[in-house]
Amino acid sequence: MAGRLLSYAGSAVAVAWEGEDAGGIAAFLFGAFPAPGPGVEPTATYLAGPGKSPGLLVLQRDGVPVWRGEDAGALAEVWLGAVSHDLADRSRGGMLFHAAALRTPAGGLLLPGGIGAGKTTLALWLAARGAGYRTDEMVFVPEGSFAAAPCPRPLNLKHGSLEPLRGVFDPSTAYSLTLEGPLGMLVSPEALSPGEPQGPLPLALAVFPHYEAGASPALERLSKAETGLALMGCLVNARNLPAHGHPEAARLARSVPGWRLRYSSFEQLAPLLGLLRLG
Repeated sequence: MAGRLLSYAGSAVAVAWEGEDAGGIAAFLFGAFPAPGPGVEPTATYLAGPGKSPGLLVLQRDGVPVWRGEDAGALAEVWLGAVSHDLADRSRGGMLFHAAALRTPAGGLLLPGGIGAGKTTLALWLAARGAGYRTDEMVFVPEGSFAAAPCPRPLNLKHGSLEPLRGVFDPSTAYSLTLEGPLGMLVSPEALSPGEPQGPLPLALAVFPHYEAGASPALERLSKAETGLALMGCLVNARNLPAHGHPEAARLARSVPGWRLRYSSFEQLAPLLGLLRLG
């Protein structure tokens, strides 16, 4: 059995695996996660490996089976989601946002948004236009800092989201850097922005995307108060923070300009490209 500790957003989880199949999935999912410093204890331990039947894979959390099946892609989806949930649940020492993040010529870009806001497809599209992809799911901003620590996990592209990206991203050209599951496709950051550095990302602006079929495009500058409220709406670990994170969200909003984006197609995003100084 092999394994390692994963550290992110003030929390830690242990992952372990048995067998070549589970080891390959672990490397794909968690290979870019930093190791914790000394004395950090994991809040949960995951073990993936073969089951008793030929071809069967099993995932356990603290010795209790949480998933079993023969689909490696399904195992990857469940494992990544469970580990991400545990890390977010115990996150402290800063704000953890449900957000994508990219490096652009205008500076670090935060794309906060809930499920269905379009942040994953927008992040992939911006990466294809030259932005440096960092994450599509979780972004941690340590207390008192303006530099983000994007979660270095694969991009999670749901089925149905790929069609609008035809001509922008071709999974067949990055076969070894993708993993298909029943819910979608996991894409390694190396397939989107090869060699992109994984250090702190100083934030320059926050754009709150909202995809809406048939909507007229709009890119609207938010006030500091509106930006702070919008950030609070995407804050994952508020219950773990002093005053539920309000002082830290207000601090970030005072220095990082916020924008609200509404769009129904990528063809409408020329103003956003101008804001980000992307060609």
